[in-house]
Amino acid sequence: MTLGFDDAIADLEEVLPGGATFILVDEAWYSDLRRDGAIVPGRRDVPFLERDGEYWGRPADDAIAVAEMYRLRQEGASFIVFTGNCFWWLEHYTRLHDELRSRFDCIFEGERVIVFDLDREKESQAATAPDFLFAADVESAVTAAECRRLASLARGKIVLELGSWLGRSTIAIASTAATVHAVDWHRGDEHAGHGDTLQSFLLNLLRYGVRDKVVVHLGRFEDVGRVLRQQSFDVVVVDGLHTRRAVEADIALFLPILRPGGSFAFHDYCRFEVKEAVDEFALQVGGEVDVTDTLAVVSVAAKEVA
Repeated sequence: MTLGFDDAIADLEEVLPGGATFILVDEAWYSDLRRDGAIVPGRRDVPFLERDGEYWGRPADDAIAVAEMYRLRQEGASFIVFTGNCFWWLEHYTRLHDELRSRFDCIFEGERVIVFDLDREKESQAATAPDFLFAADVESAVTAAECRRLASLARGKIVLELGSWLGRSTIAIASTAATVHAVDWHRGDEHAGHGDTLQSFLLNLLRYGVRDKVVVHLGRFEDVGRVLRQQSFDVVVVDGLHTRRAVEADIALFLPILRPGGSFAFHDYCRFEVKEAVDEFALQVGGEVDVTDTLAVVSVAAKEVA
């Protein structure tokens, strides 16, 4: 903020409401010029990157830049400000720039500062249905109708999700659930495809504001299942490997920790070999198979869980 410093502050006093917390992207100010007191009177500035309130240097890559922006937004920052000496960030960190341009209103763009309002999402990107969050921009085979059904099933409950991939279903569930335990090794499989999805998954949870409601378990179902033996869940969502043997193994492993009267939800019913395993399970527990698109829900009577 060295060039036109006083003019830049005057711009921000006009644009930022009193009491606002804003992320300030300005390397010179935090590395060389920091003065006592607030940069903009009556507003609180947060450095970017930030650790324990102190400037922490440039992001190593785009993914870190985006994740840190959403973390600070979740912690109360309402605006992000780029000053003239850091306009180059918007060309260098293209994913961060795209995220800001596509999701949030740019409320001021001048020669000295650019300001995005992190509390004002563009209408086209406000991915809220009347009663749950649908992450339309997160790649997934889980449909909107299936997400709505999962959100309805999860409302106010403790949910175990087996297989999260990039997080569309996790976001829908977390938008209504009390807590979600999401289990995935985030390396893919022969049906979903192979690849590391953990960083994108965590970023998506941050983007949609549900990270604090999701307990992430990184590992295979059978390994994490041993850790969760003392837990209990109202709903178990199964979306792992879709062979009959794998689905049957998931049921056998997690049925003992389903709470009395709880439900299983199976994605990709009628695909691969899921239907055979689900139909047999429903017969065993005396439950009906309630299907929405390819999501099958089986409610389990209390006596079957006890």
